[in-house]
Amino acid sequence: MGVNLRHDPPEPTFYDNPKTSYKIGTPVKNWDEKRREWLKLHPSFAAGAGERILMLTGSQPTPCKNPIGDHLLLRFFKNKVDYCRIHGYDIFYNNWSLDFMEVWASMGPQTPDYDKWGKTLTSTFKDKMFPESDDQSGLVYLLVKEKDKWAEKIYLESQYYFEGYWEEIVGTLDNITSKYLEIEKGVNTLRRRHAEKVSESYAEQREPYLKEAGNGRYSWRRPFITHFTGCQPCSGKHNQMYAGESCWNSMQKVLNFADNQVLRNFGFVHPDLLDSSTVSPLPFDYPA
Repeated sequence: MGVNLRHDPPEPTFYDNPKTSYKIGTPVKNWDEKRREWLKLHPSFAAGAGERILMLTGSQPTPCKNPIGDHLLLRFFKNKVDYCRIHGYDIFYNNWSLDFMEVWASMGPQTPDYDKWGKTLTSTFKDKMFPESDDQSGLVYLLVKEKDKWAEKIYLESQYYFEGYWEEIVGTLDNITSKYLEIEKGVNTLRRRHAEKVSESYAEQREPYLKEAGNGRYSWRRPFITHFTGCQPCSGKHNQMYAGESCWNSMQKVLNFADNQVLRNFGFVHPDLLDSSTVSPLPFDYPA
C-alpha cells in the first residue's frame, strides 16, 4: 500500500502547538515521544520504520568561494541521491537530530561560547591542528564526554573501510573497472540490462566473484566512500601538501566513476573519467 500522503486526521498533535519551534535555542523537546504519538495517528508511515535507512547530508549555507565549489558540491549531492534512489533509501538534506543538533550547534561560530569551545577542544585533543572549534572535533568530544547520553543512539562503524583516502583510491579506478569487466565477461547474467530498482539482486550475484577483492584498505572492490581529506572544494583552501589541480581532477574522476555505475543501467558510459560532459553508448551485452 505504501504511505498515505493524503491522510492527516483532525486529532491535535505537537504541530498544532503554537510554541513548537525548530530554532536553535528553543528546540522541540521530547522529539521521540512526539514522533511516536504522531505515527499512531499516521500508521502508514510507521510500517517498517525500525528497519528503514535514512541518509543525512548537508553543506554550508553560503555560496562557495572556490569558483567550482558549488558545482562539485552539487555533484556530490547527486551521487548520494543516486545511491539512495537505487537502494530505496530516504535522503534528508540538513537538520537531522533535534536534541543532538542543539548541543552540537552550541559549539559553532554563531554562539558566544565559540572561542571557549575552541580552547576546550584544543586542550582535549592534543593533535588538533587549529585552535577554532569545528564540527568534527565537537562531535568526537560529545561522544567521548557525554557517552551515556548519546552512545545508544549512535553506531560507530569499525568493520568497514570508511576512511577511503582519495590518494590511495583514485589511481586504482582503472584497475577496478577492468576487474569488474573481466568478471562480467564470464557471467552473462551480470551483463543483463535491468531496471535500476532491481540492482541489488545483481550486486548479490556478483558477490561470490569478489571474495578475493577483500574489504579493507587496498581492496579492488568499488569504493563505497572516497574521502577527499585536505582538498576543501568549497573554500578552495586545500592543504598545501596537495596540488589544487590534483584535488579537482581526482574529484572529477571519482564522480564520473560513480556516475558510470548509474549510466550503465541505461547503456551509457563516460569513456574518459576526466571528461564529465561526454557519454558514449555501450553495445548490447557489453562486455561480452
